[in-house]
Amino acid sequence: MNELKAAVSHLIPEQAVSLNDLNPADPKGIQRIQYLAQALRNKLGIDKAVVTLGEYGMLASEGDKFIHRPTMAKAVSDVSGAGDTSLAILGAALSSGTMLENALDLANIGAGVVVGKEGTATLSQKELRNTLSDLFNTDSHNYFRDPQVFQNTL
Repeated sequence: MNELKAAVSHLIPEQAVSLNDLNPADPKGIQRIQYLAQALRNKLGIDKAVVTLGEYGMLASEGDKFIHRPTMAKAVSDVSGAGDTSLAILGAALSSGTMLENALDLANIGAGVVVGKEGTATLSQKELRNTLSDLFNTDSHNYFRDPQVFQNTL
């Protein structure tokens, strides 16, 4: 646990875990983050742990699987509010019964929209729906396995 504490810059229930010395672009860094996410789950006795990776997206640990989702940001103007947005969407999606993989996708997409705005920004349901619609209609974007899942969640 001391190793986990040393790698965490902050751990607050309302915020995500920031791992400041681990490089998510490096496969060994991702493996280390996976290990730490699992250790966090075990220590706290929780089913799921989600680690935000800034420009590298999000990583989740659930059971014996890990899910890494890259960022969905197209342009970054200001990161203020991105963590709050992703946490709010993630919580809403999970509480509505959405699978973790899909909840991560929604959270990443929402945060991607928010960081494209100036200042601390918000995201409306309509903006999220429009962004999803745009992504679903883009031939070059094969990120989604089942677009209907997202329409049902929103």
